[in-house]
Amino acid sequence: MLARLLAMLAALFLAPAAHAEQGPGEDDRCRTEAEKAVTIQVTVMKTIDGEKAKEVTVEAKVLGVERSKAKLKKGDTVTIAYSLPTVRRAGPTRPPVLEAGEVYPAFLNKRDQSFAPAAAASSFRMTPEPPYTDKKAQQFGRAVLKVEELINGTPTGEKAEKLKAEVVGIGTGGDVMYRWIQARLGDEQRSLEAWIRDTNPAPEKSKELKAMIAFLQKVSIEIDAPK
Repeated sequence: MLARLLAMLAALFLAPAAHAEQGPGEDDRCRTEAEKAVTIQVTVMKTIDGEKAKEVTVEAKVLGVERSKAKLKKGDTVTIAYSLPTVRRAGPTRPPVLEAGEVYPAFLNKRDQSFAPAAAASSFRMTPEPPYTDKKAQQFGRAVLKVEELINGTPTGEKAEKLKAEVVGIGTGGDVMYRWIQARLGDEQRSLEAWIRDTNPAPEKSKELKAMIAFLQKVSIEIDAPK
């Protein structure tokens, strides 16, 4: 269990850029490595609501160029396209919906005939990510222990409800916590489902495992519920 937990922590904070769950400082690195670092003014903003995602298309005028491998220059018009899933899932924080007429820094990569945000939510801002301090590490450690206590407990009773409320509070307290907790809850649900499928436990044990799966699903749903 400890080895598995350490592996998950390493995956969260030390994963390469291609990994779905970016650790602290990853957005800063993506901005540094972006093919284009420009200043834009949004001229046209379009969104199309799909079943699974909102498709965003931005047309913008380039006001200034700090870096561009494609030789963009001041006065050029660029098209930026990206998707915003309708259901929030574990992974990098989503880019914002830009506003027509507003001016933004933009960190972009070329994609087909348009451009795509290079650093998720940080693609259109200059502010660096806050440093990952010892205090934050301690907070994360306490959160990990709380989630493990919930997972290794029972799905009913006063203690279970108290733990659920605490974990939901942690999961809605920031993007890093949200991504980790949702990934951990999903991993545990899949593990329990595989256990039922592969071991064919006795009816009473199967009922117990299914109750825990339903409980973890409820926790995950409450974390996602609109506030």
